[in-house]
Amino acid sequence: MNFLKSPIVLLGISILLGIGGQFLFKHGLNKLTGSTPFQLSHLKNPATLMNRLKEHGDPVSGYVYEQLSPESKKMLSAYNSSGAPSDELQKSIVGDLNRLMQDAALYNKDRFSGVDLTDKIKNDAAKNPTGKDLAALNRKLLQEAYPDELLPAGIELTPKIVFLFFTPHIFLGLCLYVLSTFSWLSALSKVPLSFAYPMLSTGYLLIFVIGILFLGEKFTYAKLFANLLIIAGISLLFTGKN
Repeated sequence: MNFLKSPIVLLGISILLGIGGQFLFKHGLNKLTGSTPFQLSHLKNPATLMNRLKEHGDPVSGYVYEQLSPESKKMLSAYNSSGAPSDELQKSIVGDLNRLMQDAALYNKDRFSGVDLTDKIKNDAAKNPTGKDLAALNRKLLQEAYPDELLPAGIELTPKIVFLFFTPHIFLGLCLYVLSTFSWLSALSKVPLSFAYPMLSTGYLLIFVIGILFLGEKFTYAKLFANLLIIAGISLLFTGKN
């Protein structure tokens, strides 16, 4: 167990445990919020959304428009595209989107051919999910089709938030964070803070890879290049210490 006395090893353990905790946090939050119904606060740009649905010029908007209630279609027809949509119209559209989330599978290869979907979303759609999994998939598909119009669900800061810590993934993530902190403190007692703290940044590359492979996050060359620059900086720091 002498290798555990090495500050580099301790920093590595701290980084891996911290990444494991973040992965469990994100996975747990995705499960909790994935099928959350849309609310008015999730309309990032209501006017743009209404215009896209009113014009229904793309395949997704065309399908969504056909599923709207007669009341929503009537209000959309009367909507002045240059003004702010009324609360009644927004509430009606939100209600339709929530119904659309629950009704049937939204994914269709031709319908979403113009939307840049991740492989994870496509794989989830191929599994023909039902229930909450179907609602979560449909919500994600709508967010991907309308990235500038719809916001993802989040955790509201209410007294009920304390129950989050008793869900399996969140609780296990907290445990990993506690272990990560002990390993970090042990390493910090042996190396300068100016060296130890930048070393934590090596976890960014692992988080980047994990996010793409397991959490359905999108790959971009800008993200890759930024992470490689961080690793290059850490390498220079490590070389300078030696």
